[in-house]
Amino acid sequence: ATPVSSELRTEANKMPRREIFLLTVKGERARPGLTASLAETMGKHDVTILDVGQAEIHDMLSLGMLIEAPAEPGLNVLKEIVFMAHHLGLTVNFTPISSPDYERWVAEQTKPRFTVTLLTRRLQAQYLAIVTKILFENNLNIDSITRLSGRMS
Repeated sequence: ATPVSSELRTEANKMPRREIFLLTVKGERARPGLTASLAETMGKHDVTILDVGQAEIHDMLSLGMLIEAPAEPGLNVLKEIVFMAHHLGLTVNFTPISSPDYERWVAEQTKPRFTVTLLTRRLQAQYLAIVTKILFENNLNIDSITRLSGRMS
């Protein structure tokens, strides 16, 4: 092992402690500017967005962000996000993520990825069941599902 100089150890100790949270926002219909407002609020508090995903299904919004925030007393950024979400009629949750869990997740991101495309006029549950069972039997996990076609009436 390479010895670490006392200067490097001192610099590492000066770095502010940060905490990781999974932020989930849910509610009726996405509002224009919602993500911009969230990002602006987080930006005021030096938050880093580690991952983000958003979907709207039948006018219901589901937004998830993995964030890293300074471990300031009271975590004011979380309070501001809760206040903003309440004002917009949205539900927000924060789940703390430990450093070991985050590092495990990062390590898993290097695994090979595959794209599966299911083509059908109407998606019957049995079709999705067949495809997902094959994925399960091959120890593969689904990272995301995206509808590419228009909606049927």
